[in-house]
Amino acid sequence: MWMLSACLRPWASAAAIRSIRSIKTWQRAVKQLKQIDHDNKVNTPQTSSSNTQSYAAWRGDKIIGAAAANAFDRQVNNLATAGNATRVVALAVSNYFFAKHASTLLPHLVTASKEDNNDNKSDRQLGTLLEATVFRVSQEVEGQEEAIDDLATWLVEQALIAQSYEDMKGQLIDMGGTVQTVRTTGRFEVEASLNGIRRTARSTESEEEAEQLAATRVLALYNAKGNLIAMGGTVQTIRTGGSDHTPIFEAVALCNGKSATATGTSKKRAEQLAAGHLLSQQKQRQQQHDKNGK
Repeated sequence: MWMLSACLRPWASAAAIRSIRSIKTWQRAVKQLKQIDHDNKVNTPQTSSSNTQSYAAWRGDKIIGAAAANAFDRQVNNLATAGNATRVVALAVSNYFFAKHASTLLPHLVTASKEDNNDNKSDRQLGTLLEATVFRVSQEVEGQEEAIDDLATWLVEQALIAQSYEDMKGQLIDMGGTVQTVRTTGRFEVEASLNGIRRTARSTESEEEAEQLAATRVLALYNAKGNLIAMGGTVQTIRTGGSDHTPIFEAVALCNGKSATATGTSKKRAEQLAAGHLLSQQKQRQQQHDKNGK
């Protein structure tokens, strides 16, 4: 089974529209809290109120973590590997992700921060605040299960989208390609290749950025499905599950009595991955045959 990170390529606009609607259930729950004490938002262990906040954040962390795992299962219908499930859920409930989406998850914080000229809260502080808010919602708001589930579903959707768009290197490697750094002095220069297509990319920021850019350039030129069909192969696709905004498709590529299967939230992506996997297998078998024949 393919790693799901290489298969997920949802239409961001449709998913984002659905996500904006769904998060309102959580936002309404936050507004129902009896009070938001802005002085206790920053975790300062020296005070008893901050100790209470820390405990609430610990409880909230466990609640949102479990809800996110359940939301992930619903999104992908158990088609992911354990490793990829861990990566997606860990991103969805990370302090970094909470801070990145703070204005959406905790709109009251933006207002309060502006009033107090305190816009520079750290990721950890914002994460602690959201986790504590999750716990308060679980204790004080009627219909809290629906609200927390709504939050978890939204976070997982965003994590799936973020991961799928960022991991072009993973997609290339899963299709039998390679990515290697050729120079690091002063800047990072990376070469990506797949079935004879080679492209390079440079970055002064990071090696990862160069890798992703090089892989993106190669994938934009490679048509695995078209190449397989030209060889007499076929690719068939069916929808196997998922939600309306994150559907799961399964593609089966066939050629010369051999087959390969891949899944994805885009029909095109599943087809390209299945075809690419089969072409890669055939290439490996041919190379082994040539080696044995010498």
